[in-house]
Amino acid sequence: MKQRKAVILKILLFVLSAIVITVCLYVLHNNRNVYEKTENVGVLTLHDEDELTFDMLEQMQEEYLIGGYQVVEGQKIILTGSVKSAETNLVIVNFPVTELLTSVNQLHVEDMAGCIVSSHTMYELFGTTESIGQCLTLYGRDYMVRGILDTEESMVMIQYDTAVLSDRNKALDGIVFDTSKELYRNQFVNHFYNSYQLGNVSDLYYTYDYMSLFGKLGTPVKWSDFDFWKDYENELAIRLERKLYGNKDVIELYYYHIFIEKLKTELILFFMCIVNFIVLYKLLKMQEGKKA
Repeated sequence: MKQRKAVILKILLFVLSAIVITVCLYVLHNNRNVYEKTENVGVLTLHDEDELTFDMLEQMQEEYLIGGYQVVEGQKIILTGSVKSAETNLVIVNFPVTELLTSVNQLHVEDMAGCIVSSHTMYELFGTTESIGQCLTLYGRDYMVRGILDTEESMVMIQYDTAVLSDRNKALDGIVFDTSKELYRNQFVNHFYNSYQLGNVSDLYYTYDYMSLFGKLGTPVKWSDFDFWKDYENELAIRLERKLYGNKDVIELYYYHIFIEKLKTELILFFMCIVNFIVLYKLLKMQEGKKA
């Protein structure tokens, strides 16, 4: 009878181990899919003195430029057909948001009547985050909710429309780069700065920096290249300092929250695996002791 219980316990523990490992692999695979959607995107945050506008950006011909964005803080939005309203960060873009966001939300360049809304803002207005297809009023015009962005930040994102937005000379708050063809980190932002004297390499972040603790790892030509490791150590310190302590706009805060949640999830999975293997190890040792 005791032997039968021991066999059943062993089977249950091995099944539990298989479940834990499957869950870990699934979460890591899902995180990898999220990472792949944004691994070729860099964001250069700008300052008012840069004075770069949408019109100026559209005149630039560099292939690596995806587009730009403005952030209007404290913008009032109204739930269409009611008096309910909220203040939010309005993000105005001139590119498809699928190039920037890790979610599956769609807001194409030609879509001047749609918007992407953060889950925080949706809950504030509707009391639920399941409100795709609802309408919001902004600048006296109705915008249909195309998708929900899962973030703690208050945000509404729309496409740049010169027919509605009268302040065409407002400076951009950021530029989005396609870094897929970069031969080395910061190649395109350095080229952009040398060409237009705008931006600074210290104000650039790669979205993949927020997809893991250390970001994308480079490899030296020779593993004994101590200068490479010294420079790499300095680079990692700069990345971590920006992630943890740097001033962030609402877009970068979105990635920061992804980073924190991803880090929490992976730490929990790590401890689950450790506990699981400790239990299995002790069980096997007990079985060996009984046989002896």
